[in-house]
Amino acid sequence: MQKKEITKYQRKVLSLLLNKYERSKTYSGENKVNQSFVIRPDAVFREYYSDFADPRELRNFHQEMEELEHFLPAGVGKPEDFSKADGNKPEDVLSANVEKPRQFSSSNGVELVTLSWKNGEIQSIKANVEVMPFYYKLLGSESKDQLREAEKEFYRGWLGAHPIIDIFVTEQLERLESGKKASLDGHSSIDRETADKVLKLVEALITNEKDILERELSIMVLSDSKTFEKQFRTRVCRFLTRYDKRWENETWDEIEDEREKQQIILEEYQVFANPSYVYLKGDGDLWFEGSGEKMHLSCEHPQGLSETPRFDGSGEKLHLSCKHPLALSSETLRKLKRIKIYGEKIITVENLTSFNRLPARNDSFYIYLSGYHNTVKQKLLQKIYKDQEDERYKNSQKINNDQEAEKQLHKKYAERETEKQPQKIYQDHECEKQWLHFGDIDPDGFYILESLRRGTGIDISPLWMGIDELKTYADYGKHLEENDRTKAKNLLSYGKYTDVISYMLENNLKLEQEIISWMSQFQPVPHIS
Repeated sequence: MQKKEITKYQRKVLSLLLNKYERSKTYSGENKVNQSFVIRPDAVFREYYSDFADPRELRNFHQEMEELEHFLPAGVGKPEDFSKADGNKPEDVLSANVEKPRQFSSSNGVELVTLSWKNGEIQSIKANVEVMPFYYKLLGSESKDQLREAEKEFYRGWLGAHPIIDIFVTEQLERLESGKKASLDGHSSIDRETADKVLKLVEALITNEKDILERELSIMVLSDSKTFEKQFRTRVCRFLTRYDKRWENETWDEIEDEREKQQIILEEYQVFANPSYVYLKGDGDLWFEGSGEKMHLSCEHPQGLSETPRFDGSGEKLHLSCKHPLALSSETLRKLKRIKIYGEKIITVENLTSFNRLPARNDSFYIYLSGYHNTVKQKLLQKIYKDQEDERYKNSQKINNDQEAEKQLHKKYAERETEKQPQKIYQDHECEKQWLHFGDIDPDGFYILESLRRGTGIDISPLWMGIDELKTYADYGKHLEENDRTKAKNLLSYGKYTDVISYMLENNLKLEQEIISWMSQFQPVPHIS
């Protein structure tokens, strides 16, 4: 019999039977009864039982199925010469409960299937289990066990790359050992190729030490600037929130938008969709690491700079008008050594429009953080707080010697580190500055404020976010949506901002801050007691 390649129908038959076999207890060795693996012909040739089936196609199908009963494939060799990659003969794949194998016939080929006929029609196509190894060879595929072992080897190769990756890899090896598929989230499976790319991206993120844009990360790891955003952004963020312990206590209750959540996550690893900036406006001095460079922000200087100034390294004092806010990148913020603020009120602002609208005042220093804060912005606020307290301490102790001041302050902070609740250290010490936050008067606005307080440990009070503003600007308000009500009730259950939240619920009213900043631009910033 002439050797030949398998046809489309033959390939489909073998694939369907092999899939049934690999999902069975016979394959796993758990069977207690003899199992057979059978398919109907219309599972392969859909129109097989149809009165409108093409007679020529039907004859060809019958011929191809009969060939599978006595098949001598090209490039496989004689049955008695056949062996699997691991050295086992075809009959070795049988479990203890399978009947005695059929005999191979080297003259007539391999009996891959058994056909059941009735009235000239095929009723069923049955697999011959003892020759299943031929199926793998003919289909050019590996057995389920071989694929699983190769997958285990792939994950073992990632062990030791990073402790976070080790947690994931160990979990996948346990899943594969128990017969489950690898999974990124414990539910949907992930193939080896995708897992490899996810792990390469995760490794790049958790070892990253410099600001990098998403498209730069994408082309660096995936050789394409858009693939990360299109295919891997969500997967990588799921990985990080599941396996990096820094996120284990984060509930994400206050964030509904998935992209905003992903942005917050990625920024923690210094990965940005676009360059990230913090805007500052007010009277103060800034010192940066390096050559002793100093910048002075002034509310009084009549001239403003339209661009962020460049430091020339000479320590020259630069003046900026508050009418032109200063934007500092996250990379620059990491080099900030010291900041001195002259105004008595430090105000964080939720939205950029309101930040730009708020007028320059000698008593106020404004900070626009761009929504929810990340670690870099959180540390900036903590540094501002600490530097102002340092300045107050030096003045109160009348310490003129900087070295002596540093020595005493170092001792004070060492004592502070031993406190049982370090997250409250900024709330437990008086500060001559008043910290305020101005945001939308809606549940999200108060969630942002709570996130700010919780993340920095600073006792920040709401500004222009009360019942008076809701009443004054009611004509510009909007009705609460269902998710607003849910968040508002959560805040009430926590005992947070009960007066204003209750008013919002009772009057079905919320308000965006832009109308307040527009209308209140000539009003002084009140002192919040």
